[in-house]
Amino acid sequence: MRLGKFLTYVALVVWTCFVLFPIYWTLITSFKQPMDVVSFPPKLVFKPTTLNYEILLGIAREVPLWERFRPDFPRYFLNSLIICG
Repeated sequence: MRLGKFLTYVALVVWTCFVLFPIYWTLITSFKQPMDVVSFPPKLVFKPTTLNYEILLGIAREVPLWERFRPDFPRYFLNSLIICG
């Protein structure tokens, strides 16, 4: 009886890690620099940056003017929410 309960909990922990891993990977990727995102093999240790969020919000100063703001982001985000829903 105890072994069955233990194996059930192990299976639940493994399943939870499997389900949450894409969310974790997306979150850490959002803090990587562009070259770190496309590197092979993937970099697990990197210098985090908030530049991607600065570009998204339009407050980045160190990128060209045409890349400073993403007015299409709300539409893309809405599309993602619709697909996920």
